[in-house]
Amino acid sequence: MTRRSGRPRGRWCPEYGSRLKPRARPGAVFCSPACRARHWRMVRRTKARVAVIRSGPDGEAVCPVCGTPWAAGVERRADAVYCSPRCRTRAWRDRQAFAEPSQ
Repeated sequence: MTRRSGRPRGRWCPEYGSRLKPRARPGAVFCSPACRARHWRMVRRTKARVAVIRSGPDGEAVCPVCGTPWAAGVERRADAVYCSPRCRTRAWRDRQAFAEPSQ
């Protein structure tokens, strides 16, 4: 064990925190290909979200039902109106309440 970290020596996966196998190649950083892909997708989404936020207020959309803001085109489709299926359903039910009653 090292004195500073309290963990035994060895290489650790930055995504899951699990220890890399002893037979892992010298340049290995992640514990598995799935872990590496998950990390890459997270980094890509984060970079895209930051780029949209820095581009100005046009890149941010707001849900008309609950008011939740999101980065348009990153977390959801670029033309999305609602933040979730729950808000979409709530809006539909509100519209139906104002429609003419069925006979």
